[in-house]
Amino acid sequence: MFFKRFFCLCLVFLAVFTISMQYRSLAFVPQKINYQGYLKNSAGTPVNVQTDFVFKICNTSDCSGSVYCSDTANNVQVTYGRFNYLIGTNCDLSAVPWSSGTMYLQITVAGEVLSPSEEIVSSAYTLGMDGVSKSGDVMTGNLEVNAAIITSGNITAATGTITANNFVGDGSGLTGVVATGDVAKTGDTMTGDLNVDSNVLVSGDITAATGTVSAATVTATTVSATTISGTHTGDGSALTGVTSADNTKVLKTGDVMTGDLNVDANVLVSGDITAATGTITAATVTATTVSATTISGTHTGDGSALTGVTSADNTKVLKTGDVM
Repeated sequence: MFFKRFFCLCLVFLAVFTISMQYRSLAFVPQKINYQGYLKNSAGTPVNVQTDFVFKICNTSDCSGSVYCSDTANNVQVTYGRFNYLIGTNCDLSAVPWSSGTMYLQITVAGEVLSPSEEIVSSAYTLGMDGVSKSGDVMTGNLEVNAAIITSGNITAATGTITANNFVGDGSGLTGVVATGDVAKTGDTMTGDLNVDSNVLVSGDITAATGTVSAATVTATTVSATTISGTHTGDGSALTGVTSADNTKVLKTGDVMTGDLNVDANVLVSGDITAATGTITAATVTATTVSATTISGTHTGDGSALTGVTSADNTKVLKTGDVM
């Protein structure tokens, strides 16, 4: 009864207490309020006692509404009327919705509720305004991180921009990405040259719409270009507009020789041998038909179609008639 009566008299006590925040660093806002109080008796004398306190943070002055924090402190030392306690030691101040409206602090000493409750203002609100709640919060300014951000979920910028020197991870889900120097695997257009120090292996065609394909060796199923330079291997039967640059050879499709044709073996033909104005000369000529202005050499075969042939054997009488 002594403490109850004593503290009832203390209802006329003080009118002053201070609430201050203790910051350990700019990067961390502790979830506690350092409450400092001063108790006097009805005669105005500071008291010396050790007793129990209950600190409540509510949204109404009489705490008849929501109580967001109820912190019980046992055996708090009061010396010459002064005491202090870290509110939040036995309750979670991050659960207090500071931005939802006015908050009040109600103090109970040795079972007696001190009145009136005090409105929490100024620096106490920095708990909710300068810090980000662990349970989720909205930032109105920039978040600058000097080290790494490690999350077990996703990082999402609803309408803003996420900026960093480097991004790592799977980028397959990115959209609207424009390469600034690389060739896209899905297909791209190069404005400069493609220089390859090794081989270019393709499963399709190599096509140069208007330019030139140049290589030491080109091996492909199909190569299409206005100009193709280098050495090419593979099937060239489908090439068109190819003109041989070797004028020392006779084309198989037919050609005109400006010099002599010297054959060390036989000349075998399935058609005729015709010398329009020149001479056919051979050791032996065997053919169905040989046409020439002059034919020299020894000839075998059917000579019945020959005309203008005069026998050089004057010891014989011609069958067609002769003079003896």
